[in-house]
Amino acid sequence: MSVSLKSVSELVVLDLGSGMAPALAGGVLGGLGARVVRIEPAPTDLFTSAHPAYEAWYADVERADVPELSHWLERADVCLLGGESHPDVRPLVSADEVVKANPKAIVLDFEQDALDHGLPAHDLLAQARSGLCFEQYGDRPVPWAFPAPTYGAAMLGLVDVVASLIERRNTGRGSVLRARLSQGAALWCVSDWVSVDQDPYGITKRVPRGVQPLVFECLDGAFVHLVMGVPGAFARVSAALDLPWDGDDTGVGQGDAARGVRNYFFPDFDRLATRIAELRHGHVMKVLREVGIAVERVEPPGVVWDDEQTKANEIIEDAPGGWERVGSPIRVKKRVPAPSGAASKRSGGEPAGLERLRVVDLSAYVAGPLASKLLSDLGTDVIKVEPPGGDPNRGSPHFFAAANRGKRSIVVNAKSPEGLEVIRRLCDRADIVHQNFRAGVAERLGVDPASLRGPDGSLVTLEAPGYGSRGPKVKAPAFDPVMQAICGFQHNFAGRGNLPAPYRHPVIDYGAGVMGTLAMLLGVLEQRHGGGSVEFEVSLYNVAMFMMSELVRGEDGRFVGAKVLDSTRRGFHPWESLYETEDGWIALVAPTDSMARALATALDLADELGPRRDWAERERDLIAERISALTTDKALEVLHTAGVWASACVTDGWREMARDPQAHADGSVVTVEDPDAGTSTYLGGLPYLSVDKGSRVRVEGPRVGEHTRQILLELGYEPARIEELYETGAVQ
Repeated sequence: MSVSLKSVSELVVLDLGSGMAPALAGGVLGGLGARVVRIEPAPTDLFTSAHPAYEAWYADVERADVPELSHWLERADVCLLGGESHPDVRPLVSADEVVKANPKAIVLDFEQDALDHGLPAHDLLAQARSGLCFEQYGDRPVPWAFPAPTYGAAMLGLVDVVASLIERRNTGRGSVLRARLSQGAALWCVSDWVSVDQDPYGITKRVPRGVQPLVFECLDGAFVHLVMGVPGAFARVSAALDLPWDGDDTGVGQGDAARGVRNYFFPDFDRLATRIAELRHGHVMKVLREVGIAVERVEPPGVVWDDEQTKANEIIEDAPGGWERVGSPIRVKKRVPAPSGAASKRSGGEPAGLERLRVVDLSAYVAGPLASKLLSDLGTDVIKVEPPGGDPNRGSPHFFAAANRGKRSIVVNAKSPEGLEVIRRLCDRADIVHQNFRAGVAERLGVDPASLRGPDGSLVTLEAPGYGSRGPKVKAPAFDPVMQAICGFQHNFAGRGNLPAPYRHPVIDYGAGVMGTLAMLLGVLEQRHGGGSVEFEVSLYNVAMFMMSELVRGEDGRFVGAKVLDSTRRGFHPWESLYETEDGWIALVAPTDSMARALATALDLADELGPRRDWAERERDLIAERISALTTDKALEVLHTAGVWASACVTDGWREMARDPQAHADGSVVTVEDPDAGTSTYLGGLPYLSVDKGSRVRVEGPRVGEHTRQILLELGYEPARIEELYETGAVQ
């Protein structure tokens, strides 16, 4: 089981929010030991119909009544406000009123803002307004079954909360943080949403919309997803499956007209599909894993709960009422108190703020580097340690740039004794060390947590393995798409009765990156509270489970929650769906019976549409026919006049966001003058507290070994010794 954090266990979290986002945020803090007190802003049944998991989320939360509000406001360290809109819900208190009652409180307000253009706070509306619905295919919208804006807002909001708690230890003051669905939606496009005058780096080339994923049906009817994420992957797959291959990978990764997006990931998709169709899925998975290829079976949500790896990770927890639910994805492996009388030598003693922290990032690919990149956004000095040749993910420039901007790069050959000494000296001067090595590599290199603890006993370490550090799959290769496959994301996004469909964006990687940031900040908070070292683990597997926290299991063994798109892949219900207009698409949401009746009247369907609970394909078709005869503007006018929630579906979310003055003003969008790419604009300010580094951040991220010499000088190496290290190949 996870070790508790004293700094968190002494916190009082007052949850006054509504819907899913506050429940997620409070659940993570509660799972780490905080005392969570819940005062319902409205009758519970208003949200249990929308969220079958609602009762399980709050099963063991301490309850209080509205008359006790002032008592808890005065005692709260963190106060959660806002959340999902509902016609019958009014907030119990405003952020200003919380601050007036308790100036030391950290207020996380899940609010509407200018970027949401006054729309009610609802996930599908946020998807439509942000452009997420057009991110998968480009020529047609598809809602995300995974409520991405909600998860993004909750996770990024938690990062802000813990960063603010750290600052409060120095200032004694609280703060008001704004968690927005627009910001939460943007998180999942962090690698794609960038524009430049010219692109010498290739960062605007990305996985094309509509690409055919490497998902294949096997002889026994099971589907598997494999990932070409390692060197020589084509040859490995071909050899393992006895599929002759001539070594020609022309067009792979280009999506050109000759080969098309079907062959984007493999040079001969059809031959590979034909071969896998001749084999049972167990054999395919066995032989591919033996040659280091990541592969998993595509499963419906919940199947993985009984997997031996899930049991080893202890991510599923019991809750009162016979419920089982997903626990915190952040595992506190060990907390080591500082030796008596020891004074920290890291960062020159107790830092005044996050800007004096130093992070050594030994990780590669996406999830690991993104975790430390977000710390860089918060002002920390992040040193990226790369092997000769650089991070393997430099081969995907858009992913590399998004996860590494703002860092300094040093290239070190860890296989040489001199190089290993450089890494250890770096770690000795760090506040945080972060890595996502395969099992056993950190111990072999001597950069495991136990080896890095210095005399002062003050260090935060984060391990970010694929499946975890224990269990039967501990050494299995892991990438985002296989986590989507096994944990149910592809099943739900495909829609009922359709073939599996993974998200084009690496949502599990991004989620793991944010939760990794949160873990490292929690470690800093714990150090400020009492010193010592803290060891964290945040695996892709556990984060994938957490990102389907809407799924719970009752005492009868049945799963509820985690919505599946319908067979049309337009929505979840006729009253929560996308509809085509004469000149575009809109998202429509009618969360109450009265709003559904207003919708029927507005579309002249009052005699055709019965009770909302009975709506099905017939009702969808009737609504679709009426809306298709209207322009987007006219449809929105009709619906808004009737009090029905609706939004236009934006076809290019990045273009809209990049030209929104409010997005630039609050740091959601950053523009810099890059020496090679010219005027460059990209997503910034994902954590609300992000520091604007302006022109110091190159849009492509640091070049390979760009800061090696500078960092070696900081470590105390003499110039002559530095030259020797270069000559022997210990550094580059």
